[in-house]
Amino acid sequence: MAKKAKLALCVLALVLGATCLMSSMQEHARLTHLEDTYSQAELLVQRGAYDEALDVLEGIDDTYRNVKSLMFYSRAHLSYDLGKIPDANRNMFQCEYYMASDETMPEEYESFRATVSAEYQQYEKERQQKEIEAYRERVRTGVPFVGMAEADIANTSLGAPSSKVGHNWEWVGGERVTANIYDFYQNGRVVFSARCLSGSVEQVWDNRYKVVLPKAYSSGKSSKKKENEDDPLNAKDYLFPEDFYEDHFDDFFDFYDAEDYYYEHGGT
Repeated sequence: MAKKAKLALCVLALVLGATCLMSSMQEHARLTHLEDTYSQAELLVQRGAYDEALDVLEGIDDTYRNVKSLMFYSRAHLSYDLGKIPDANRNMFQCEYYMASDETMPEEYESFRATVSAEYQQYEKERQQKEIEAYRERVRTGVPFVGMAEADIANTSLGAPSSKVGHNWEWVGGERVTANIYDFYQNGRVVFSARCLSGSVEQVWDNRYKVVLPKAYSSGKSSKKKENEDDPLNAKDYLFPEDFYEDHFDDFFDFYDAEDYYYEHGGT
């Protein structure tokens, strides 16, 4: 029995040893293949074959060595060649972010990074200038719009608003902030209003194409009594809705709200 037990242990030891040896050989083969594939990708990058390099790199575990960085570097070159400077710059940023400290990059890495950075700065400068020019043109030829600077309120095609500025308020970040309401007149009536908050236009009301019909009302004793009961703000005492709004703007959300009240309560 003792001899059989020893024999069994020997067989088990041989099996375990063979298994470990096999696993070790397989791991060695895997690492060798991985390193060979990585070296192939590095060579393709150095040759400028970025499409091919990406195909190889995408087949490697992206946690291995500098795989991620080389992938973004290759994409940066491809974007740059297509004239997509923002994409090239973004890929270079990612390339640097994932770059392993103990790995080396292609020789022309630094010069390419400097080129992309310089061209991106120029691109941004030109883009911002175009945005400024487009904004100015929109202000000059249009009407106040949401997002427009309050400082430009008098620079649109409507000209300067009325000097009588209305006000209301709202809570912003836990603080009570006063809003300025600008009215633009044409032919004696408000055709456009803009509400500004914290230095920019927050809301607009375009009344340029609104048809205002005269309100008909009777002048009997009973109707006057009803008007007095239904019109605590005495809208009928005002010749124009603008004057009514000026005295009662705190009672309404905006001019159009006041104007509707004015005509509904005997305003002429």
